[in-house]
Amino acid sequence: MKSDGKSAPYACGEDLPAEELKVNLERFFVFAVYFLIFDVLAFILATSFAASSLLPAVYCLVVLMAVAALLSSGRHK
Repeated sequence: MKSDGKSAPYACGEDLPAEELKVNLERFFVFAVYFLIFDVLAFILATSFAASSLLPAVYCLVVLMAVAALLSSGRHK
């Protein structure tokens, strides 16, 4: 015999109503894009030790300018 109490939500002994979890996917995707940008940057820098020091520095500047542009465009929404 199953009682109603066993299937009810439980939160530290308080009888709280169950709420639906809301995930902000737009914010998640923004963080995913930033992670991807910095992950590719780290890979390029790690594999560019044989190249001249100017090429990785220029690539870093381009990536940082792109991130700055993304950050500034996100503030205007």
